[in-house]
Amino acid sequence: MGFRRSKADALQSRAWQDFLQAHAALLQGSGVPITIYESRDRFDQLLMHGCVDSSLDPGRFSVGALTQIQRRKSAEAVSLYLRAGFPNPGISMGPLLVEELRRAGVES
Repeated sequence: MGFRRSKADALQSRAWQDFLQAHAALLQGSGVPITIYESRDRFDQLLMHGCVDSSLDPGRFSVGALTQIQRRKSAEAVSLYLRAGFPNPGISMGPLLVEELRRAGVES
């Protein structure tokens, strides 16, 4: 017996791929490694904790490593993510991004 995704799962996956394609330059400039944002689950984990489980991210990326420009781009990406209709997973990316998120219109 084969595995088949539900229609809702397929639509969500397509929406994520469309988001990545539409905002590729912004995401690449954000300083967030592609290994994190290529997966919506890992991206949500980053939004919730400011980092990703080390077994999923051997480089142990943290938002604390971002430059000011990268923090602004990351905040803009988060704002676009929410405006695209993705649910807020409970954003808590740490104090370094609070001001940038506020400027981008994101309430955590």
